[in-house]
Amino acid sequence: FPPPLGPPPPPPHTHKLILLSLSRPPPLVPSVGDWQSISVASLSGPTYCGLRNFPPIPNGYGAARMLCGGSTAKYDPYWVWKITKVVSPTFPEPLAPNATNITAGELVNLRVFNPMLTFCHVRGGSNQIWCGVQQVQATTFIIEAWGKPYGVQIDFATDYVYLRTTGSGSYCRPKGSSSSTYIFCDSPAAISAFQMPFSHKYPVQLTNAQSRMLCGADFIPPRGFKSEASCMGTNETWSNYYTDIVFAAEDPAGGNGTLCSNCTYAMLGYDTLYHYQVGAWKVDLPTTKVEMIPNNTNGPNLWFVVEKFNATAGTLLESGDSVAIKSKVTGQYCGIASSSATLMCDLPTFPTAAQLGYLYAITF
Repeated sequence: FPPPLGPPPPPPHTHKLILLSLSRPPPLVPSVGDWQSISVASLSGPTYCGLRNFPPIPNGYGAARMLCGGSTAKYDPYWVWKITKVVSPTFPEPLAPNATNITAGELVNLRVFNPMLTFCHVRGGSNQIWCGVQQVQATTFIIEAWGKPYGVQIDFATDYVYLRTTGSGSYCRPKGSSSSTYIFCDSPAAISAFQMPFSHKYPVQLTNAQSRMLCGADFIPPRGFKSEASCMGTNETWSNYYTDIVFAAEDPAGGNGTLCSNCTYAMLGYDTLYHYQVGAWKVDLPTTKVEMIPNNTNGPNLWFVVEKFNATAGTLLESGDSVAIKSKVTGQYCGIASSSATLMCDLPTFPTAAQLGYLYAITF
């Protein structure tokens, strides 16, 4: 990203953590439920969207341009988007966790969880989409779906959708090339299709069968130490030990946005106040220890496969199911040797009923 005016921010996803109190306030925005990825549809495959010059300096407040190309073209689980239905001029529908009740022709807001302020609007003059504004500044869009008349429910897993502004009736489309491909809502005729499959589920908890406690990791590790995942957590609210996990699908377009057996996910922890800060569970090599790495959602050691015993690939998981977690990069299952041990991915075969440290109850 080219730097904005003033001192350049740290590189995306590698900036230093801001030290916060270990007693955290509740999130500033509704974050529960299923969130989405957004991409521009094309014959050559989806081009994903994020934000340019992000996070804004000095503290994440401020708007950023919606970018669909260049550094964001490849899917990055860091970016967390959502379409929410507008049910009054002032308030969006609370949470709208699955957007299953949104139909073609309804009024919606576009939101992205990563900025401090999560709504998007079309900026006057340029007609360009910027995100990171208050709800009162949010643009109301009409959402449409390819081949569906108004009033028919949208299936975000498969439908191609369009966004149109309510005032001018202009459709939104990408313009530019590579790292200058922004979204403009400026034409009543020239339209582009978007895909918005579900990609993130929050909160997901893993309760280890041996320790009978929640698995998690310190979002901010003690000075001089790494943040190693373990299974010693409780339901204590807003602790620095994050047990509420964001499961982000490796392939949202493949239909794996909902939790399913033999599907692959990143396990993330977003800061409950400064949303642009994220910790990602990764397997350290060669130790095979699972660590929470700050602000880096890249690399093969990010991905974990969730497996339910004797379930066929793609079988939808239910809250409370017993599962095993396997590192995609090592091919070995992850667990603990004792109740206080660090989580390690070192078991070559699916755990037996006696290997309780490698089994989990998954709840969501």
